[in-house]
Parts: sequence; structure tokens; C-alpha cells
Amino acid sequence: MAGFSLHRELEIDAEAGIPAPEVLRLATLGAARIFDVRKAVVTVKDGLVYRPAELYRRAGREALSALRTVSFSDRVAEGVVSMFASARLMAMRPVALGMKSHIGWTAVVALAGPAASAEVVAKRRIDMATTFDEGAVYHKGQELPFDRAEALIRSSEEKFERTAREALSTLVAELQAAGCEVVASGLVSGDGKALPPLASILRSHALVHAAEGELYRRVLIRACEACGIRALAIPAKEIELRAAGALGIAPARLAARLAELGKRSGRPWARDQKESALAGWIALGALAGGRT
Repeated sequence: MAGFSLHRELEIDAEAGIPAPEVLRLATLGAARIFDVRKAVVTVKDGLVYRPAELYRRAGREALSALRTVSFSDRVAEGVVSMFASARLMAMRPVALGMKSHIGWTAVVALAGPAASAEVVAKRRIDMATTFDEGAVYHKGQELPFDRAEALIRSSEEKFERTAREALSTLVAELQAAGCEVVASGLVSGDGKALPPLASILRSHALVHAAEGELYRRVLIRACEACGIRALAIPAKEIELRAAGALGIAPARLAARLAELGKRSGRPWARDQKESALAGWIALGALAGGRT
């Protein structure tokens, strides 16, 4: 049957002593470079959908065996399904999501790497609450008996996390369809100081504001992790210096690079998008350097 000889060829290579990861690399990444192709969808016999990079990570006899049952939906040349079309998503562009959160919502900027030549591929506003009153749960808690305030904050945080997770999943799917793989995220964070118990927070207006900010950053980190996206919290006071380091430039040149990025991406490009982009740059740089 068309294509099966190619599948068998991979198995013969493995039987000859070539390591399975190298066999898969030759059949995917090498072919992708030759064909200059970027998109493909493969379906493996267990009913799950895998990108070729995921098959490569499986990198063993199971992966080689699974290739026998791969079917391709987007490349048919003269009626022959080419094994090499599976290489396309090996060339997917890595993307980091930069986020700057507020009470009830967050700005998101998606940067396709590498960091030094990154470009904006998406900008979003993710709403976790529909009104300020709904989102400002610590403020609302100040008006309630303690037990009710505690219950409101807990249930609201769970709701906000579900909403954020669904929105991020949708964004990830859209980016994958465009040939981009979300691999990391960077969130502009506070100073990292631990907050006191809830009873103390509710007695202080300043602490209430701090707690609101921490709640949404916590929600977004968990939502990212639930979507399989590594999350990095970046203190706001460090963000410019660390972004310059990720880009390999002097801090004095950062403003110009940020303005250039915004000019290419178009509006909106206000403070939220700029800080989100800085966080995204840092996340891409950390990914390249193997840091968390």
C-alpha cells in the first residue's frame, strides 16, 4: 500500500542499529528542511492526535510502530501519501505568551521566537470577570462576614481559573493552526512578599489591593500549567533589565526595540502590551537558556 514502504524503511533503519530518535529525526526534521514545509496533522492508532514533534519525543519502538498507522490530511502527491509530510510541524515556531494582569482581566501578547528576532503573532484581552465588582473579590469581602468573604474569594478564584484556562486553550489552538507552538509564558508579577492571613488582609486597603493582584497572577499561572505551558513570574521592577538580557542588548536600547516591535504589530500598543511583550521576551530567553 502506498506509503507503507517508507514506514518499513524506518523500522529497518532502527533494526540496523540506528537509534530510534535519530531515525525519527531523519524522517521528520530533515525532510521538513528539504521540503520547507510547516503544517501537518497526524493521527496515531490509539485515537490521539500527535504533532510530529511529539512522535519524536516518544522516540522509541512504540513511536516507530505507530507510524505504520499514520494518516495525513494535507499532502497528497499523485495519490501517494508521503511519509515525509509528517515533518512539517517539526518546523513550528516557538511562542511565549507575555501577560500583564489587572483586576478581572489580563493583557496577552504572543511572541514567536527566537527572542532576538521575535515578532508579535497575537494580542488578546482575556476577561476573567465581567465587571469590576465581580472581579474585586477582596474588596467585596471587606463588606461581608469573614466566613462569607472567605467562601466568596475561594469560589471566585476557582471560577476565574476555569475562564482563564478556557481562553488560553482557545488561543493555543489558534496559534497551533497558524504553525506556532506555545512553549512558555511570562507574567509580570509583584515583589514576591508573602501576604498575611486573610483576616489581616481584609482590614487593610493596601493589602486588599496587593491580594487582588496576587490572586489573578496565581490564577493565570495555574491556567497556563493546566494548558501545558511553563509559566515564569517576573517581578515588575526587574522586567526591563531582564528583557534586555534576554535580547542580548544594552538596557538603553530596549525602548527602541520595544517601539520597533510595536510599530510592526500595530495597535493596541499601550503600557499593558509593552510590559507583556517584555515578559514574553524574557520567557523566550529563559526557554533558550534552559532556565525556569
